[in-house]
Amino acid sequence: MHLAAEKTASSLSMEVDEFLIDMYYYLDKSSSRKQHFEQFQKLHDTDMHKILKHVSVRWLSIGICLTWLLEQWPALKDFFATE
Repeated sequence: MHLAAEKTASSLSMEVDEFLIDMYYYLDKSSSRKQHFEQFQKLHDTDMHKILKHVSVRWLSIGICLTWLLEQWPALKDFFATE
C-alpha cells in the first residue's frame, strides 16, 4: 500500500505535504478567508471542520489531512476559484 501511494504521489506535479501546509497557512492566517470558506462549506453542505496542519514529523497526520481535503474538495475548489 505504501509503495503504491509513493509511486502515485511521485507522478504529481507538486508535493502533497507542501500543498497541505500551504493551504493551512493560507486559510488559517486570515479570519476573513476562514469566514468566506465557511460560506462555501455551507453552500456545498459539507461538515464544518477545523483546518488541520500537516506536521512532517507526525507521519500519520498526512492521512487525516488528506481525508479532510477530499471531503472538503468541492467547497475548496469553488472557494479558490473565487479567490
